[in-house]
Amino acid sequence: MRSKGRNGLTYKIIEEVICIFFVFLGLYLANKLVLKVWPGAGEIRSYKELAPYIFVVSIVFFYFYDIVSLGKSTLFESALSVGLSLMLIDFAIILILWIMEGYFSLASYVLGYILQFTLIYILKLIVIGLIRHCRKPKDVMVIASREESSEIIKNILKDRSKDNIKYICYDLLDEVYDLIDKVDNVYIGNNISQADKTSIMEYCLERSKTVMVLPGFYEINLLNSQPWQISDYFVLKVDELGLTSEQRFIKRAMDIVLSFLILLIMSPVLLVVALAIKLYDGGPVFYKQERVTEGNKTFVLLKFRSMIVDAEKLTGPVLATESDPRITPIGRLLRAARLDEFPQFINVLKGDMSIVGPRPERPFFVNQFNKEIEVYKYRTYVKAGITGLAQVAGRYATDPETKAKYDLYYIKNYSFLLDLKIIFNTVKVVFIKERSQGIAEDKDIEIVVENINEAYEEASAAKS
Repeated sequence: MRSKGRNGLTYKIIEEVICIFFVFLGLYLANKLVLKVWPGAGEIRSYKELAPYIFVVSIVFFYFYDIVSLGKSTLFESALSVGLSLMLIDFAIILILWIMEGYFSLASYVLGYILQFTLIYILKLIVIGLIRHCRKPKDVMVIASREESSEIIKNILKDRSKDNIKYICYDLLDEVYDLIDKVDNVYIGNNISQADKTSIMEYCLERSKTVMVLPGFYEINLLNSQPWQISDYFVLKVDELGLTSEQRFIKRAMDIVLSFLILLIMSPVLLVVALAIKLYDGGPVFYKQERVTEGNKTFVLLKFRSMIVDAEKLTGPVLATESDPRITPIGRLLRAARLDEFPQFINVLKGDMSIVGPRPERPFFVNQFNKEIEVYKYRTYVKAGITGLAQVAGRYATDPETKAKYDLYYIKNYSFLLDLKIIFNTVKVVFIKERSQGIAEDKDIEIVVENINEAYEEASAAKS
């Protein structure tokens, strides 16, 4: 019988337990070094009394930052996840002590943070090293249209798995099943018919091959579908898109509270930013632009102006590029720190947007993408957001279709916890440069993809 723990759940639990143990150990060693002795009984800072709180907040923030799921992350991104989660864990512990009027030493917590980070990051380096050492490159076969296969190949090359692209099939050829026998992983494009997908998946599963399916509207909507019975007949129930009234209420309450607090706390910084923009060229502080939100309604989105005045007067609506000459020096700093986005919290308070949701796009591009992308129109089943799943899971330059699929997945799987997870990971994304870059193409990868496609076409021509 095959093991069902292929996703390494047992190893992930063990890793998380070790990480939580290191949180305890870091604080314990720090108190020993700074205070010389561990706090005595009768005080809230007593180790036994504080232990349950440490355990709970560690689980929460390690969950938000996917501490045990960083095997394919860069070392820098792993360090960010560890550092931010520990910062929040230790802050929460200090807050608990303050509420319960317990004593704490700031020096011990600073030292504790350093020790915690060192221990957990060393553990992550070992785990990442083991994963990369033990995982052998896979032979890959792509069955998809030319356009989809190019995107699949491009992303495989960007990945750190070093998988070998062995075969490409733009159409379902007669010999496709013989070729499947020679590979480990099979990617199936959205253009392949449902009947052919079923046939390929059955063949692959029988031979222990891993199947990767590029989902379309149909596949995404089946996610989290509910088993249902009509008499004794088994069916899957697919609920309507959008949020329930209870979910809307909770989401709106969170939007109001967080937006008000963020604007209040950041107000001194935002005033300095506004003054700097005005003094630079005398132009308007805010950039106002019509965007589309829930129900295809339009609203005026506010941002700090990061481009020259009338940037699109001659060009018309165009997407920003990585080294866009229209961006001012101050604008580059604002974009790098995402400070240009903060006026949108005013839009959230007004009810135009939510903190989390699909990014609001201009009507010009909405009309264009609705015609070109199957799932794009469903993004407006919820309010647009300042951040979203597409922003934390993808990059700025991720293509609109992939972003739309992330957005549809978010709508289908909405929960309060998912919103919190996206918000916390948005903080991490700010520090990762490639996530906030404008549209740019990796020319080396484009050349490799083109060479692979040409080699396939030459091989096909030789066969015929």
